[in-house]
Amino acid sequence: MSYTKPLSILCLASLVGMVKGMAFIGCVDPYRLRNYPVVLSEGQVDNVVDQSSCLSYCQAQEYRTGAWDSSTSTCYCTSENPPFSPYYYETAADSSGNCVVGSGHVQVYDVQTSFQFLGCRGTDVPDDAVFIDYIGFEECFDRCSASGSTYRYAYPELFTAGSGRNTECQCGPSPLTADSVTCNLNTRYLYYQDITVEPSGLSDRRRALNRLSAARRLARDQPFCPVGNTPCRIPGLHGDSYECVDVASELESCGGCMNGIYGSDNTTSTGVDCSTLPGAAFGATTCYRGSCQAWACEEGYVLEDDQCVQV
Repeated sequence: MSYTKPLSILCLASLVGMVKGMAFIGCVDPYRLRNYPVVLSEGQVDNVVDQSSCLSYCQAQEYRTGAWDSSTSTCYCTSENPPFSPYYYETAADSSGNCVVGSGHVQVYDVQTSFQFLGCRGTDVPDDAVFIDYIGFEECFDRCSASGSTYRYAYPELFTAGSGRNTECQCGPSPLTADSVTCNLNTRYLYYQDITVEPSGLSDRRRALNRLSAARRLARDQPFCPVGNTPCRIPGLHGDSYECVDVASELESCGGCMNGIYGSDNTTSTGVDCSTLPGAAFGATTCYRGSCQAWACEEGYVLEDDQCVQV
């Protein structure tokens, strides 16, 4: 495509992924998906009969994530973020994201992303890679394709830290050059997006509409929240926005909502971001039964009763 706008206009443009597609994000046991807001058995919706039609249905209904269980002909959709815990990832059969035959595991897809899955690689990243945060795959895609981003590649990693697991996000303009490996713990998942130029004003409006759409999906999917989850306010969005959080296990909202509970006037933070525990090593914290716990500490700290104490 050619552009005839003056350079001064192009300098004001934002680079964003324009085409929404589907990207594999992991193999899981379908039992882990049983509480998704949409669980369709065969015949409940016309033409939802296989993986392709299931994922297309989830995408058309504006859910973020979809999965198809061929053994039971069941379609799963959700907009929960992340769609499942890092502890639910299962080892794939190969670097292409096929699940192990006979395992009963299903492929889970992000159906609202501009990124495409290219395969799993070793953990080495290019020199121009940029660390983003310890976040899930779908949030990684969102951050790597945010307004103004020039990152064509995303390479999230599911890694082990002590006895726990976490996910890390990195983006960059260059692909991974490490060898292909079976998708598993301590491997990088490589994704690519085709970047197109659009005026910054358009991208800002698009981003605002996407946020509003996400909030409406949450309100539609879960009048408040399923058992075991708490409706937590989302800051900076429409007044009727919230997300359902398992405050007993959510790393960044452990024990309560960070911005108050939805449906009340109370905006006081009652949660703790376990990833910021003083003295804890990166990725070495978890939220267990509403309480932050560490299993590894930085130099100058010792571990006592699951907390890092300065020496």
